[in-house]
Amino acid sequence: MGKRKKSPKDILFEIYRAAYAVSTPSADFDELVRTAEVDESGHKKIEYEKYFISQEMYDEIVHSILGKYKLSDYDRKAIKEVAYLGCGPTFKNDD
Repeated sequence: MGKRKKSPKDILFEIYRAAYAVSTPSADFDELVRTAEVDESGHKKIEYEKYFISQEMYDEIVHSILGKYKLSDYDRKAIKEVAYLGCGPTFKNDD
């Protein structure tokens, strides 16, 4: 039996797990999701603004994880866009 293909959401969550693991402070993304408040629209609210990561490190994580999977150009672009615009840690200023 072959390895189960990961969904775009699974890959996105893999990116978030890796990013939060090395953010400041570090966090367990699955725990953040599990304990997140749910807003009136039914969406979980991840307080991403409390966690920081350098853009360079985040770029490396996204590139590394996307490189592990055979994805269509559409899925690769969509996952990348959501990873950057979604609930990943906030980029810290390196001034």
